[in-house]
Amino acid sequence: MATDPILSTDPIVSISANVWTGGDHTDGTLGNAIPDSKVFLGIAGREFRLARADIDDFQQYSSNLYIFGDGHNVERPEWNDPRDPQRTLGDLHNRPVYIRFEGARANSAADLDDWHLERVDVTVTAASGATVSYSALVGEPTIWLGDESGCFQHLDRQ
Repeated sequence: MATDPILSTDPIVSISANVWTGGDHTDGTLGNAIPDSKVFLGIAGREFRLARADIDDFQQYSSNLYIFGDGHNVERPEWNDPRDPQRTLGDLHNRPVYIRFEGARANSAADLDDWHLERVDVTVTAASGATVSYSALVGEPTIWLGDESGCFQHLDRQ
């Protein structure tokens, strides 16, 4: 029987997160996140900011890939790197994996931002080539994240 990779001290070299944003709500709420909103991936005992300079993040009906560590494509890659401080596959053990939405204000102080999350797939790659995957909302109904509905979506190990 093979040993579970998350019980090892194998160093993580990259984390990739593919995030799908859904469409608008029938009440007129926009599915995309307001530009000043922030989305974080919580994994291996810390958070990483999902932000890329080359795209307009979290627009409705979009799917965007965020890479941390080797092959990075995120903003501030040196601050969002699972190799600094070094994270290991063992850091995945007994720690939650989640997406956290931090909404910005819309046009007025009374308008809070919401985000229509459709799906999330995350793959953690170690120096040995071992991978561990997580997902949320695969084949399930989508979810709205925001101050009125909650800001976290936990992922399940695949």
